[in-house]
Amino acid sequence: MEDENFNNSPKTICIIQVTRLGDLIQTIQSLTTNNPNRNIQFTLIALDIFAKDIEFLLKDFFTKIYYITKDFYNELEQLEALPLNKNKLIDEVNRSEISALINLSWSKSANILTSLIQSRFKLGLYFDKDFNLISNDDWSKFVYTNVLPTTLNPFSLIDIYKKIIGIKGSSGFKPEFKTSGPIVIHPFSSQERKNWKIEKWIEVISSILNKIEDISIIIVGSKSDINESKIIDNYFLNSPLKSRVENIIGQTTIEDLNNILQKCYLFVGHDSMVGHLASFNNIPCLTISLGTVRFNETMPYGDGNYNISPRTKCFPCFTYLKCDYYKCHQDIPTKVVSSAIECLVEKQRIDNSLLEDKISKFQLNSIDIQKSFFKETEMLDTYKVLDQYSNLNSIFKIYYRILWLYSLEEQEENIKFPAIPEKFNNELHEYMDGLKYLFELNEFGKNYANYIIKESHLENPSYEVLSTNANKIQEIDELKIKIKENYPFLSPIIDFSIFEKASLQGENIIDVSHNALLAYQNCSNLTSVLYELIEKSLNNSRSNKKQVDKSI
Repeated sequence: MEDENFNNSPKTICIIQVTRLGDLIQTIQSLTTNNPNRNIQFTLIALDIFAKDIEFLLKDFFTKIYYITKDFYNELEQLEALPLNKNKLIDEVNRSEISALINLSWSKSANILTSLIQSRFKLGLYFDKDFNLISNDDWSKFVYTNVLPTTLNPFSLIDIYKKIIGIKGSSGFKPEFKTSGPIVIHPFSSQERKNWKIEKWIEVISSILNKIEDISIIIVGSKSDINESKIIDNYFLNSPLKSRVENIIGQTTIEDLNNILQKCYLFVGHDSMVGHLASFNNIPCLTISLGTVRFNETMPYGDGNYNISPRTKCFPCFTYLKCDYYKCHQDIPTKVVSSAIECLVEKQRIDNSLLEDKISKFQLNSIDIQKSFFKETEMLDTYKVLDQYSNLNSIFKIYYRILWLYSLEEQEENIKFPAIPEKFNNELHEYMDGLKYLFELNEFGKNYANYIIKESHLENPSYEVLSTNANKIQEIDELKIKIKENYPFLSPIIDFSIFEKASLQGENIIDVSHNALLAYQNCSNLTSVLYELIEKSLNNSRSNKKQVDKSI
């Protein structure tokens, strides 16, 4: 009866999102659906320094917002154990009836907050009483093991948010070009390595204004970007183009900016909150991704946005890696960006033929251009606008999109196997060997877990047998780490398996062993599917090559 009442009564879902403005806007976008459940109300816990700036948006989605201060956030970040005393905000949240608590931040402070707040159901990461990090849902385990530490995540963060929250139905984001309006350019981002120097943007702006008549440009940014705005003003001070450039850097609130974006023709910029705000308003977006940006994760969400990224081998990188010379910045010519903008203004699209009429193939050799679209699963994906360019990272992303959708959702998309350039054949065969080793380790792990279970059921179990097999299980995890070092593209399933095993807790050795058995079985399944995907794509590539050879 209690469960029946719970299922029928109105529910309050509390979301913890204590990261930056862009993440908050993406969270809102994940809640936007054509199939709303009116039996659910959402509340939000967010940092006041960010959330108050977009309260005008948040209040349409959340019935209540709890603001935490930066000081409190930093205090939580320093903790090495769960605090015994809770503060007023947590007490206030705990007095409300929360049906489900969802942590979408995956920071240490957010994980501690999730641990301290009472809720019947918890999704996302949180700490147990012994300060072990755990998760009850597979998509949060996926984020922790596939998004944070690797560049192999094939999904938009908004789609991941939707999966964790349980949002179904199309989000309905479809950018549309207006008949007129300015181009809004935001040439900044939260990190130096994610954006060009302002001089390169000045080149782009000048080229656009010279090539396209009757177009105006609005340049936007925050107060911290005002010094850069002076460089722009000085450049156009005596230029005949000055009347068509409006520099409002540091002069607007986010609500002002939102109103400006609603009237613009096109947004152009780096990965930032402004791009997400533009996509929220269904404004077509062209994003230039550099440095640590994984465009498929944070690309403005909508059907028909474009992204330009470099083919630099080290792109995308990680913030902890030192970089004195941003080669990825140099690998995107300003001529490519200005030409792409011209295509969007003149034809409302970008394609190979349009670009080759404007620039040389040589200038296109160092970049990729992607266009976003929604799959039949209502999840965002991208396709390459330029001629196909493959590297192992992009090949494995396709494998992992197939693998994780099948494993976590039992869904299949209409995805073509990647075309495998012959130069990657040997490496992929080596990865198949690595998968064989990994499969064997999981089978050994299952055997050791079974030995412990059987021995534990005896009337007088042998401590030596239990201890020996427990040590063997520990060795299995250590050997998995070794495999990951030798086969880095296998890290998503290895890390997922190790974290899944750690999250599956138990009251006694039998429970722990049963859960270990389950984790090893799941990893065996993932390993088998990935092996089969590589094998099939290699066979397809060989078959296609034979057909081409015959035709020749």
